[in-house]
Amino acid sequence: MSRGKNLARASGVRATMIGVKPDGQRLADIGKIIDDGKLRPLVQAVLPLEQAKEALELSRSRHVAGKIVLTILTITSVPITEDGEEKLSIPRKFQPLHLASFN
Repeated sequence: MSRGKNLARASGVRATMIGVKPDGQRLADIGKIIDDGKLRPLVQAVLPLEQAKEALELSRSRHVAGKIVLTILTITSVPITEDGEEKLSIPRKFQPLHLASFN
């Protein structure tokens, strides 16, 4: 038995290992559920990439109730075409733009 399992057992905690295989279709399905507004991720903080160190420190503090998102670009206004459609030069797959979420 591994040292970690022995420690968990001695502490009265059940420990288990979970392996997950990458599944692009499942990830796409989850993305659609989020885009449809049926699931809202809990976000604790949204910080610019320049504050990555602070984001990591916040994550390590274990006082986080949601995800910490690092932004790499902030769009403050979106051009609108004559027919009322949003006109973006950034591909949809990169919106909202974030680099990583910790925890």
